Amino acid sequence: MVELIALFVFTSLTFLTIGVVGGSGGSGATIFACALAQVAARSGPSVVIDADPLGPGADRILGLDLADGVRWDALGHTTGRLSARALRDSLPRRDGVAALSWYPGPQPRRLQPFSAREALSAARRGHDTVVLDLPRAPDPLVDEIASRCDQVLVTVVTTVAGVAAAMRLCRRFPDPGALGLVVRGPAMDDETLARAVGSPVLQRMGDQRGLAESIDLGLGPVRSRRGPLGRAAVRVLSSLGDRAARAA
Repeated sequence: MVELIALFVFTSLTFLTIGVVGGSGGSGATIFACALAQVAARSGPSVVIDADPLGPGADRILGLDLADGVRWDALGHTTGRLSARALRDSLPRRDGVAALSWYPGPQPRRLQPFSAREALSAARRGHDTVVLDLPRAPDPLVDEIASRCDQVLVTVVTTVAGVAAAMRLCRRFPDPGALGLVVRGPAMDDETLARAVGSPVLQRMGDQRGLAESIDLGLGPVRSRRGPLGRAAVRVLSSLGDRAARAA
């Protein structure tokens, strides 16, 4: 209960931009990004910006894939300033959560620098919480977008392969120590994992039963804030909101 109260207090006073990237394939970065947005939407409008064209699609994870609204494919042709209201009103949305993602199909997908910068700027002006689902592959534009985040989170699974991949990913950032790890699996303690990867552990969470069913039903990953995903998202948002409020 204290965590839930903290979430509502801090997110109502601060605006957050959070990046989420997978330390390895299958670590659940898109799912956690969508979970953060779902929980944050309880206290103000939130949006997931899907910057990973080869990911599962934030709109699909949130159950918004059949909803009308603008996707990256349409925004890629914009040349003028994008207003916060225009973006907010045009995105597929439900229960306070919006998604900027990609149309399904075989067409080549690539973020366009101008539209990506405009979309992020408009999203930050029009939403209390912006969550960026970042691709793992290095890209100068993605690195620029990540640099605008208040916090970049790296999802990690504590297998040998998962930790090794997370080590490589974190080391491509200018300051790995500024990242925060969101960890699935009990195989390593926080101190050992942080020392191996070079980034601190921000949150641990267990696997959530019925996750695939919830997503398949179009309900999004968080059906209850009492589940592992909901609790982890609340704690992360509360921690980041507290830090942002102290810095303001």
